[in-house]
Amino acid sequence: MPDELNTAALAFLKAEAKELENVLPKVNPLMRFVSDRLRPSSLADTTEKQQLEQLLAGKGIRSELLEWGYMRPLRQKWLNLADPFSFNEQEVEPMLNEFVKAVLEKKVLVKWRDWLSIRLKTEKFMFEEAMVIRPSMSNEQTTWLSELFEVSGAVLDFQVECTVDYDGALNEEKFTKLRRLALSALVLAYPGHLYVNPLQSEVVYGTSITSSLRIPISSRSLEVMSRGEKPYILNASLVNRLRELWYKLAEIMWSPEHDFRLPAQRLIDGVARKRDDDAIVDYAIGLEALLLHEINDELRYRFALRGATVLVWDGDRREHFDKLRHFYDVRSAIVHGSYKVKGRKQKLTQMELADARSTGEQALRNIWWWFFDQGTSKLEDVTHKIDDRILEGPVRSV
Repeated sequence: MPDELNTAALAFLKAEAKELENVLPKVNPLMRFVSDRLRPSSLADTTEKQQLEQLLAGKGIRSELLEWGYMRPLRQKWLNLADPFSFNEQEVEPMLNEFVKAVLEKKVLVKWRDWLSIRLKTEKFMFEEAMVIRPSMSNEQTTWLSELFEVSGAVLDFQVECTVDYDGALNEEKFTKLRRLALSALVLAYPGHLYVNPLQSEVVYGTSITSSLRIPISSRSLEVMSRGEKPYILNASLVNRLRELWYKLAEIMWSPEHDFRLPAQRLIDGVARKRDDDAIVDYAIGLEALLLHEINDELRYRFALRGATVLVWDGDRREHFDKLRHFYDVRSAIVHGSYKVKGRKQKLTQMELADARSTGEQALRNIWWWFFDQGTSKLEDVTHKIDDRILEGPVRSV
C-alpha cells in the first residue's frame, strides 16, 4: 500500500504539472506561489486525481478532507520545491514519504515559531534536532516589540510530529507540551524578563483548516513567561546550562510524583505573576517543598536555616538566614493578613512586598538549581546532606 500510494501521488503531481506548465512561470518561485493562488479553486479534474482520491478514501480519509486536507497541501509542497517541474528524486521522495505517512499513520508535522524577548549572544541554541532558538529575521520583527524590549529578539523555531483523528482534528498535546517545556527551561535557567509573541503555526496535512495559520506580527498578544527586571541574555554559559537541564527536564516536569516538579512549577508560575503577593506565595510553596521535607515543627527557623546553608555552603550564612526568615514572615502575613513587629501587628508595605518577591525568586531559583546539581531525584538524600552540613556549623536563632 505505501508504494501504491506513493506512485499514485507522484502521478497526480505530474498530471498537475501538465496543467500548470502553461500557467506558471518556471523560474520565479514567488510568481509560482502567486499564480497558483489565482487559479480556480478546484484541482485539475484528471484521471490521476480521481485515482488518488479513491486510494485516500480507501484509507478512511473523509471526503471533505480529501482536497484541502491532503491533495492541495501536497501540490503546494511540490510547488515550493526549488524546481518542481524537474521532479528531482532527492527533493520529491522525502516529500512523498511525508505524505504517505500522514495518510497511513495519521501523523502530521506541526511547525511553530515564537518571537522571544531575548538578547542572543550566540549564533543559535539547539534544544534538539528539530527545536532551535535562532536570531530573528527582519520579517519576524515589529517596531513596537523592538522598542518595548530594546532588542531585535530571537525565535523559537521547531517542529513536532502529531496525530490527527478521523474528523481532521489535531491532537495538540505533544506539540503543546514540548513548546511549554522549552519555555519553562528558559525561565528556570535565567531570571531575565521573557515575553513571547506567536508568529506562525503550520500543519501540512490532515486538517480541514488552512494548512498555514499566520499570526500578524503586529498582534499584541504577548504571552508573559517572566516579568524579570533585567533583560534576558542567552550567552554561551547559559547555553551550557540549558543543555544540561533539557534532557532531564521532561522527566521532572511530566512526572507528577517527581520531588523537583512542584518547586520548579512554582518558580515558573511566580515569575509570571503580576501581583507581588501572589508571586511570594508561589515562591514560599516552592521553597517549603525543598527545605521543609520531613519537618513538622520549628518551620520558620528550619526554613531559614536550611536555605541559608544551601546558599552559603562555606562562610557566614547569617545574612541569608535573616533574609529567608523575614521572607517567611512576609509569606505568613500574606496568608494571615498581618505580622507582628515587637509584639504589635503591622501591615505589609508595597516596598516590603517587592523586596520579599525579589528575595523569594532568587532563593528559589538558586536553591532549586543546587538541589538539581546534586545528581539525585530523592529529596531526602539532599536534605540529609544539608542537615549534616548544619551540624558542622549551625546558625543560631537570635
